[in-house]
Amino acid sequence: MLKKATLNPNSPQNYRPITVSSTHSKVLEMFLEPEDIACDHQYGFEKGRGTYLPCILLNDTLQYYKSTGSHLFVCSLDAEKCFDKIWHRGLLHKLKDILPVADWLLTYRWYENLKACVKWQGYNSSFFDISRGIRQGSLLSPIFFNIYIDDLLQDLANEHHGCKVGSCNVNVVGYADDVTLISNRVTDMQDMINKCTA
Repeated sequence: MLKKATLNPNSPQNYRPITVSSTHSKVLEMFLEPEDIACDHQYGFEKGRGTYLPCILLNDTLQYYKSTGSHLFVCSLDAEKCFDKIWHRGLLHKLKDILPVADWLLTYRWYENLKACVKWQGYNSSFFDISRGIRQGSLLSPIFFNIYIDDLLQDLANEHHGCKVGSCNVNVVGYADDVTLISNRVTDMQDMINKCTA
């Protein structure tokens, strides 16, 4: 599926894979849905949260540091095509302690046997194996993505690299695959960037 109507339809990187699921598959996914364990620094795919919350947090932090005359450094990172690149074995490893054994085994078999084809102008290609990426259009994929990236956000949040606003430490804000790093020291900001790109 073309990501945006304004993009060049002749360029393969402008397309994203879409999962076409049966009703049976969607019902099954509802039963497999794990508990939401995303840390407080993740605002994407979270019930009761939206873009306004991280925007308010960032704005308030900027205003606070501006009022004190202190420097503040902000770095916004976007993991390009992150959903398409998630390593299945890594995701399954993280799900092992979250899903009940039977649910994990079913998810394992599901992901180990994923196949796809390319549909173009009414014609389908041969099927091929899929070893990376979460199933876009799946009910479970947003939750699986948050589980996959949670370790990084918690690692960044537990570091003492951020800045203080009163008694609160503010250093990372995640919204799906967009991550914003905040620090009042250049060296600490670089450490956090290195952690994200390692």
